[in-house]
Amino acid sequence: MITPPPDPVPQSNIQYNVKINTRTMLEKLYTHDIDTLIEFPETSSSGSIGHLFRMKPGTSWFNPARNFAYSRGEPSGSTGRKPAFCNVLVDTLGNKYDNRGQAFIRCEHYNRTTNVDHLIDWDAGRGLYDTRYLEALFSDDADVIAEYEEDGLAVSDLGPFAVCSTVANFSSIKVNCPHEHRDENGNLALLEMQHLECKSKFRIFEPFEEQREICPYILVVCHGAHTHPIPLPTKTSPGIRDEIFARLSTLDHDLPDLTPRRFLRHPTTNVFLQKRLPGVINPTLLDLHSSLGNCDHIRTYILQAQENIFPDGTGWEGLLYLKKQQDEQLPPEEAYIRYLAEIPAVGITSDPSEDDDSEEFDPDVPFRIAVCMTKEGSIRLLQAKFLQSDIAFRRIVGFKEFELGALERPSRTTIVYCRIFVNRQTAMAHQIIFQKIHEIIFTDTGEHLKW
Repeated sequence: MITPPPDPVPQSNIQYNVKINTRTMLEKLYTHDIDTLIEFPETSSSGSIGHLFRMKPGTSWFNPARNFAYSRGEPSGSTGRKPAFCNVLVDTLGNKYDNRGQAFIRCEHYNRTTNVDHLIDWDAGRGLYDTRYLEALFSDDADVIAEYEEDGLAVSDLGPFAVCSTVANFSSIKVNCPHEHRDENGNLALLEMQHLECKSKFRIFEPFEEQREICPYILVVCHGAHTHPIPLPTKTSPGIRDEIFARLSTLDHDLPDLTPRRFLRHPTTNVFLQKRLPGVINPTLLDLHSSLGNCDHIRTYILQAQENIFPDGTGWEGLLYLKKQQDEQLPPEEAYIRYLAEIPAVGITSDPSEDDDSEEFDPDVPFRIAVCMTKEGSIRLLQAKFLQSDIAFRRIVGFKEFELGALERPSRTTIVYCRIFVNRQTAMAHQIIFQKIHEIIFTDTGEHLKW
């Protein structure tokens, strides 16, 4: 009795006429997934049938033949530690191993008795390439060049005389073809691309704005066939572009210094893509639309979002704009930017050597100070028993960050009471810093800070 094949087995998991070594050829080779239970393996009266079981890595293995319903009698045994060669047992990279346990790569036509030259070296010096055409180009041998280019055109439709298949969108800034062609003088050159005219027309019918509620339709009529190849999808559709701008508008404080790379891996982007493309594993913006694989497009969207949200930029003028928006929209007790000022540098110090960064001192640049502090921070600072100040932070270009904080014993956490950004760190600058801290605490609590 011949056991029939296991049911069901995908056709992609079946191979025919598989040679596993010099002596054994399998009529069929079944590849089974992890945890596949086979009790009645297929057999053949005319040859051998193979069953390749995939095992769980990192776990203790057991012989799948123990699941067979058949009783196995004599002869029995094993080769022990003596190696045996098998073609189908390869590692995860597809490498085969010899009898010594060494991985190797060889030609499929390798035979140890008739063909042992199985190693292929693609180095240019191994003689596998025909370099006579290149030599003819360097030596300007017109006869050899013409022979090769004519043969390439006739045999493979390749070469400078072949019909160019390069296509670019009309909106592309590309001017020259990236492939060399022969010009009117017979010289190899990157020729200018030609515009292909198209007489296809689109007529769009849409209702007036006041009639859109009763007629929510738009009709597009396409007339004529396109006489050019299909354009590349380099233009992002308006709907997807609006979704990108919606995501950018939610990034808040991450937007001012956002880059395309940061946006691609931002948690907000990842959550949006997982909801938008639930059927894609680890989706990216490229899965949403092919044009979003161009970082220049994303950079343009980021700049537009920054311009809309920060119309005065992200520098000092932008900070003044945020302060103005805060004072107009928030009650005083919720303010965070408490004080902004520009003071002529002459009034801060006349001796640049007082500043640790004296080589960067510019007397034409005014002293700028931005005090950021909440009312809750004022109350905590007034109650603090120990304080620590630090001005070593350089997280904003052109500014030093003065930080005043302490370790609160009840909660055993480090609390930052205020952050002050200045572009000088002289003694006069520190005097202004502490004066403003004192004034803000008195405004918030009605009490003076006791040092």
